[in-house]
Amino acid sequence: MEGFYHHAWSEIDLAAIRNNIHCIRSLVGDNVAIMAIVKDNAYGHGVLPVTKAVLEAGANRLGVTTIEEAIELREAGITAPIMTLGYIPSEQYADILKYNVIQTVVDFQSAQALSAFAQKNNKKAIIHIKIDSGMGRIGFLPTQTTIDEIKQIFNLPSLYVEGIFSHFACADAADKTYANHQLNLFNNFLDQCADNNIRFPIKHMANSAATIDIPASRLDMVRPGMIIHGNYPSEHVSHILSLQPALSLKTNIWQIRHLPAGSCIGYGCHWQASKDSVIATMPIGYADGLPRLLANNASILIAGKRAPLVGCVCMDHIMADISHIPKAKTGEEAVLIGIQGDQQITLEEVGTHAQTISYEICTRLSNRLPRIYLNK
Repeated sequence: MEGFYHHAWSEIDLAAIRNNIHCIRSLVGDNVAIMAIVKDNAYGHGVLPVTKAVLEAGANRLGVTTIEEAIELREAGITAPIMTLGYIPSEQYADILKYNVIQTVVDFQSAQALSAFAQKNNKKAIIHIKIDSGMGRIGFLPTQTTIDEIKQIFNLPSLYVEGIFSHFACADAADKTYANHQLNLFNNFLDQCADNNIRFPIKHMANSAATIDIPASRLDMVRPGMIIHGNYPSEHVSHILSLQPALSLKTNIWQIRHLPAGSCIGYGCHWQASKDSVIATMPIGYADGLPRLLANNASILIAGKRAPLVGCVCMDHIMADISHIPKAKTGEEAVLIGIQGDQQITLEEVGTHAQTISYEICTRLSNRLPRIYLNK
């Protein structure tokens, strides 16, 4: 990139983001709303550019975790409905009302407290009720006691109960038995609500995996997250959409060294050259978000070929054995995630090598890495 230089950077293709929203819309149809989940800095992709791209492409709403994330969007001029999906303490109720943020309610006490605060300030808070159908984190249990409490919530002043939702624990698993159990539990609870004359304008449950694999869970709205960025939640989710990965992670070769057999590479001497070797050093490391488990395990693309990472992943450097790549030279681009020539390293591959999931890889990328946005 002309006029640009940094030790390492990520590239985010906004055209890919827009394509992925179009794919989701084609799948779910026009009558199902799309709440694009842009929490955690849009899964490490950069919340403001990604948010603008998903809204341009037809997403209807936005989902975040914290009120601070919602405030950032509002102060950037985003007017679309924004919902916080987690618990918000009473100390932040003023911001919920000031910034017109839809609040998740996980128990009767918090609904009561928010109602009192909103009434005192002559405002109305919009809420969605969270049902714990088997995730075991937060929310009301699907019981008669909850039915009674929801009736009371509907009668609280200064609250508008817009929606009700739940969350899958393992919709991305090969075996959908538990996911279907959760959906049945949630639907049965909705039927009980209807029997008690309790109705919700918006009912939602489907995350990325369920949006694809469990059509019955789409209800009134879906909440895609990872698939927005072009990555499937797991290998067990049907790859039926023409998703385009949006994120690439790149660096440059800083130095190439010819080392004799027996040379040790990196802290702890965890890799030793079995023969005379050519080693490239790149200025990216765990301070940038690379997992240390990639050492002696993963690859990097150099001159269109895979080169194994050797030695440890240092705070600010990685090393690769490029003995088989004689054309490699200092200053040239190296790709940790993305495409180079006819080779590709996916986010999922990196997650596998790091013994984790792709979600963790992209969300842990450091803020010292510049995000370069393509196809704005």
